[in-house]
Amino acid sequence: GPPGGSSVPTMKATTILGLLLCLSACGQGKKGIGTADLEAGKKVYSLYCAACHQNNGTGVAENGVRMAANYTLEDGPLARSDEELLQIIQSGKTGNIGSMPAWRGILSAEKQRDVLAYLRASFAPPPEETN
Repeated sequence: GPPGGSSVPTMKATTILGLLLCLSACGQGKKGIGTADLEAGKKVYSLYCAACHQNNGTGVAENGVRMAANYTLEDGPLARSDEELLQIIQSGKTGNIGSMPAWRGILSAEKQRDVLAYLRASFAPPPEETN
């Protein structure tokens, strides 16, 4: 094989292990802008968001009652910019469905970015086909 090729898997495993250790040990370690942790975002969503927005992101409870915004719609919340959505997460929002609380005192800026990244990765509708 190519010289040094055998060190790649070892390096990858070491990097992943280091990342896992840092995540568990550092906890609130600062991350660069634009980096988000989807696993952390999923936990935040499960703890704080899913009660209203539901596990599937539609905001409709099993009994058919609309509880919160539907993330899966093309013109839904995820059509907005990250800045707008982070502002809503921080400050809350009152709309025709009801009121979402402000999370600024509960979720760190890092957790807000993580959960937004999770929302986009999990619920954003696929881009429209352009024919």
